[in-house]
Amino acid sequence: MSFSSEVKKELLRQYSSKKHCQLAEIAAMLCSAGAFRTVGGRVHIIFAAENEKVADKYIRLLELAAGIHATATHTSQLQQNHKPSCLALLTEAEDVKKISSMLPIMPVGGASRQTYISVSSETGQASGGAGSETCQTGYGAADAQTAGLQHICLADGGLLVKSCCRRAFLRGAFLTAGSMSNPKKSYHFEIVCWGSEWAQQIKGQFRHFSLDAKVVSRKNHEIVYLKEGEQIVDALNIMGAHTALMDLENVRIIKEMRNDINRRVNCETANINKTVHAAYRQQGAIRFLQQRGVVPRLSRQLQEIALLRMEHPEATIQELGTMCSPQVGKSGVNHRLRKLEEAAKQMGYEKGATAHADEEAAKQMGYAGRTEE
Repeated sequence: MSFSSEVKKELLRQYSSKKHCQLAEIAAMLCSAGAFRTVGGRVHIIFAAENEKVADKYIRLLELAAGIHATATHTSQLQQNHKPSCLALLTEAEDVKKISSMLPIMPVGGASRQTYISVSSETGQASGGAGSETCQTGYGAADAQTAGLQHICLADGGLLVKSCCRRAFLRGAFLTAGSMSNPKKSYHFEIVCWGSEWAQQIKGQFRHFSLDAKVVSRKNHEIVYLKEGEQIVDALNIMGAHTALMDLENVRIIKEMRNDINRRVNCETANINKTVHAAYRQQGAIRFLQQRGVVPRLSRQLQEIALLRMEHPEATIQELGTMCSPQVGKSGVNHRLRKLEEAAKQMGYEKGATAHADEEAAKQMGYAGRTEE
């Protein structure tokens, strides 16, 4: 099972005890995958879910919040991304009118909300005729047999005043149209929206919790997404997926530890390489002076450091300082080695002539840099 499926499995078990939160979650589900449809002058509300469990939760929320009993139908004709869908239908006029009056929902591009919900409880017909209009963009989950659908949107933000309702709203949106990548590979959280109006509403709810959600167009949809691991953790916490949150945090900790170790190894490797290259450069200068019999005529301190460097090519500057008698600090050792290199240079020693040989010698010592994962 994918990580995204695990998150949804956990969210499917989350039921708020407050009616206003239940309504907020229903509203998000309907706005994500619901539609108004007019059949013979009667207005129906259709909810199409790719996941049967999501449809079951939608039906259960309707029962808890409004006492409405919807029917679920499995169909192979209606498909989402070529996967079988589950339809939850509200066809009774009283049920349609009740849920429309409880939720601030309206058809996209249709009549005003007040006109649309004035459905006759006796005939079930839309008095304003808004339901007779055909959505030009089409319902994202439907094929040709579901023509005449109109997307549902929130008419206002009156339903999303409290933070608990906003949390339930985002939970419903993710359950219906959201997904996550495997955090072991990358951090990506997204909710697919049928249009910019719906995408901006979801983005606004994330912004309420100080999450910097972005919107990007992909094919015929708008995608609200989060890319930062820390923000995705916050999003899971907001929706109530606490087990998934801990799993994601564990992955983040392991990845951060691995990257920290790699950075330290790279730093140590770079320091070792730097020491090795400097040592071979210094040895080249000292060897040049020895060949010309200059070393015995140098001061005792320079003779000492020249001998130590030739005997200990892999030693660091600090280690060379502790070998001196008396001991010398790093600055003192550096000063003496620079004096030796300057003396060799004055006598015609060219560092460039031996640079390639020094590099090859350093490689033979087995010091190779590593790259961070």
